[in-house]
Amino acid sequence: MDVWRLDKFKTLVGEKVKISDLEEKNACEVIVSDVVQSHNLGTEWESFSVIMNTEAEVEQGSFILSHEDAGTTTLFITANSSMELESVFNLHVGAH
Repeated sequence: MDVWRLDKFKTLVGEKVKISDLEEKNACEVIVSDVVQSHNLGTEWESFSVIMNTEAEVEQGSFILSHEDAGTTTLFITANSSMELESVFNLHVGAH
């Protein structure tokens, strides 16, 4: 699975993606509603949050996220509310 960077997530705003548990037994669709970039870590880091909306009940944890065109990645998701999920990324610019 690839590490998705800021630019890739930005292309998915408004798109439906599938999240599933790591065993791929439970899955649901979410909509990527926003990608919020932070500049607090300077130029050597890519810091951003991905906000997703869902009607499914999702507990905090690690998930597989997949999109037909973008591929598959893993991410850690927390619930901001019963309908809003968030995943936060702090990636070193030089890392692949």
